[in-house]
Amino acid sequence: MRNFKMIGVICALPLLTNCASKPGDIAAVPYPDQVFKVMTCDQIKAEYIKIEDSVLKITGQQRSERKKDQGISLATGMLLGNSSLLFTQGNSETASQLALIKGKYESISRVSAAKNCAVDSASE
Repeated sequence: MRNFKMIGVICALPLLTNCASKPGDIAAVPYPDQVFKVMTCDQIKAEYIKIEDSVLKITGQQRSERKKDQGISLATGMLLGNSSLLFTQGNSETASQLALIKGKYESISRVSAAKNCAVDSASE
């Protein structure tokens, strides 16, 4: 009986790799600083807060998709074998959105620092 459990765990592990990516593993897409360089410090601050809120929201969505995919992979993997790959979403458009918003966040942070604009983090 113990061997069957071990086999089940070993068979299920590869299925989890098709799940949506961890939010922290998604790299930022380069975003041009010029977009923010023309803004005043007040405009940068307002945009920074919007971007930071978007990062938090999309990160939450990506975590949710990952948990859902892991659950589906594990459940269907145990019942159906490797065919569970058909039911998971993998990296979806949420991952693309997160990569883009991370790029915007990095860009506006650079411009803000270069202009000596004080921005308050919404998450602090």
